[in-house]
Amino acid sequence: MTYSRSGNEATVRIDEADAPTTPTPTPTPTPTPTPTPTPTPTPVPSPAPIPDPVKEEVEPYVVKGYVRDAKGQPIPDIVVYADNTLLYDSNILGVTDESGHYRIELPQMATTWRMGADVTKTFNGKDYTFHLNANKDLPLSGSTGAVRDFTWNKFDGQIYIYPNFTSSDDSLPEFDMSDLEVTLTPVGPLLDGSPGQTITKRGGPISGGAGIDQIPIGRYKATARWVPEGHAPISLQISDSAGKYAESVEFEFGPPKGVSTTNYLSELEVKIP
Repeated sequence: MTYSRSGNEATVRIDEADAPTTPTPTPTPTPTPTPTPTPTPTPVPSPAPIPDPVKEEVEPYVVKGYVRDAKGQPIPDIVVYADNTLLYDSNILGVTDESGHYRIELPQMATTWRMGADVTKTFNGKDYTFHLNANKDLPLSGSTGAVRDFTWNKFDGQIYIYPNFTSSDDSLPEFDMSDLEVTLTPVGPLLDGSPGQTITKRGGPISGGAGIDQIPIGRYKATARWVPEGHAPISLQISDSAGKYAESVEFEFGPPKGVSTTNYLSELEVKIP
């Protein structure tokens, strides 16, 4: 408000007050979330590498080397022998240590030697022995010496199969062993500890009979089918030595027939339901 006077005239001036200004509120900052740290994965330890065998140097009148399995792991306590080719049944023996290494000192005589080894493994309470020939299966001269390594990579058995076909169905063809299909599924690990795999094979002639061979030693569940050409497959009943037929049977390998072989044996029978 202002006041002014001029002579007898007075003027009063009232000014409109400015409207109060409402201050703009300051926005509340949004808190930034703390990032969750990504957990560092626990490293999976790698399997210990298999050490390479020490490179051997040839020594006169000494034969030496390593015995290992198919994976390269050393096999201790294996009997290795040097067979004198001059004198019948004259052997010198050695035994592998924890690294799978052996060393045999040979007598200083003018002769040659042939190397061999035997691996014995226990599976479900039974012992299985396998003969090994040296990786370089050649005679060696005692005076020069040699290095001879061994690898155990085969532990097979064979299965004799006996067909019991007495069907009165004249529409069925004549049975032929090559039309027999057998499927073997491992039950637990094999002799060497590996998981094994399902095997399907056709029958045929094998050493000493008919059936299937080259089967790694283990426990299996067996099933069988007859698959003649031009006819629908027929599932067969199967039995082990106990004589009780069923759709499948579990079995293991028994001792070989004969004393000079390590081809372990099982026997099965099959018939039309």
